[in-house]
Amino acid sequence: MTATASAVTASVDEDLDDCGPQLISKLEGNGITSGDIKKLEEAGYHTVESVAYAPKKWLITIKGISEAKADKILLEASKLVPMGFTTATEFHQKRAEIIQLTTGSKELDRLLGGGIETGSITEIFGEFRTGKTQLCHTLAVTCQLPIEQSGGEGKCMYIDTEGTFRPERLLAVAQRYGMEGAAVLDNVAYARAYNTDHQTQLLVQACAMMAESRQEIFILCLLSYSYYNLDIVDSATALYRTDYSGRGELNSRQLHLGRFMRMLLRLADELPIEQSGGEGKCMYIDTEGTFRPERLLAVAQRYGMEGAAVLDNVAYARAYNTDHQTQLLVQACAMMAESRYSLLIVDSATALYRTDYSGRGELNSRQLHLGRFMRMLLRLADEFGVAVIITNQVVAQVDAVGVFNADTKKPIGGHIIAHASTTRLYLRKGRGDNRVCKIYDSPCLPETEAMFAISTEGITDAKE
Repeated sequence: MTATASAVTASVDEDLDDCGPQLISKLEGNGITSGDIKKLEEAGYHTVESVAYAPKKWLITIKGISEAKADKILLEASKLVPMGFTTATEFHQKRAEIIQLTTGSKELDRLLGGGIETGSITEIFGEFRTGKTQLCHTLAVTCQLPIEQSGGEGKCMYIDTEGTFRPERLLAVAQRYGMEGAAVLDNVAYARAYNTDHQTQLLVQACAMMAESRQEIFILCLLSYSYYNLDIVDSATALYRTDYSGRGELNSRQLHLGRFMRMLLRLADELPIEQSGGEGKCMYIDTEGTFRPERLLAVAQRYGMEGAAVLDNVAYARAYNTDHQTQLLVQACAMMAESRYSLLIVDSATALYRTDYSGRGELNSRQLHLGRFMRMLLRLADEFGVAVIITNQVVAQVDAVGVFNADTKKPIGGHIIAHASTTRLYLRKGRGDNRVCKIYDSPCLPETEAMFAISTEGITDAKE
């Protein structure tokens, strides 16, 4: 190799180091063998960041990884991933570079300070027919819009726990935006979660898919590439209500859900903030069977996007139980390792938990499982810098205080969901097709509300 070629290679390697998460193969050497790397990958760790963020007790549960080896792996990972203090000024500068994805409604975008924020989890909850799944379908398309049009130019991962995903909805949204329908659908990676474990496994797959986008980022400097920057979990908790029932399983359910949410956050935050937008795909996990591709096509048409391209950028999966829902997260990790995503949707996160776990006897197990799931979501958000959307269901609370309140409904999942979600949005019905979105909880947004509408073209501004 000539000196010039060597210099070019070195320059490309330096550029590659600046492009998102680092492949786990970079850990090889210094006492860490290729066999160790393979064991980590088989356990769902596909990037250096995923290892660096993991507690040692997780690593030593991997067959063939001793405590001494885990210490060595964590030491080498910490050398490559900065995990110490930084100034608030530097953090503020990074915050200014966060990509926000349009919801399709100007009023709703204004309420959210610009749109759905990448690198964090946004929970959407409300009664049936309040627009939760419709908002997910719209975001699966708008995340593919150019950044200058308030999109992420990325793909979408969609984990479906309730069987509500409909590609035709994506085509309708794509038509609205003037997008090519086939391309939109190709940019959506869909998975159906059948149980809570499967739901978590899908997140692991998502990690792997996003981590492998490192190779495509390298091509970006020379040609072109695609990546995911939106994760949708619709709904995140549905499977936990079925897999864990009763108080006897409450602890297990919350632990499982906590891990799932942490994994989601890890997935959303691994990619550097400045890399969180651009040509990303969408993952959609559907637990209730409400995904409709035709809705995506309508939104794509509205934005002048090619419907087929929009659908191709949405990865869809139907979750059938809580274990399956978790398994889908495992798959999501793998997919994110291969290609860069911008959005992960879980619709809904809690639906399956309400059926898989019934009664107070399983309440503890349900919460443990739900906790694991949410922890996985948090981990995904952390690792890959994707926006994570989970929908949630509500229950009526009847107590001495609630009797005097106009609205006694509350989101399910308890503190597990509450603490894992960065922003919580409460949707309720308005007049006709109009809906109301209220900031239920946010670290930076005031507790205000905005009106929006549901149309054949997805989420739009409210009608007079």
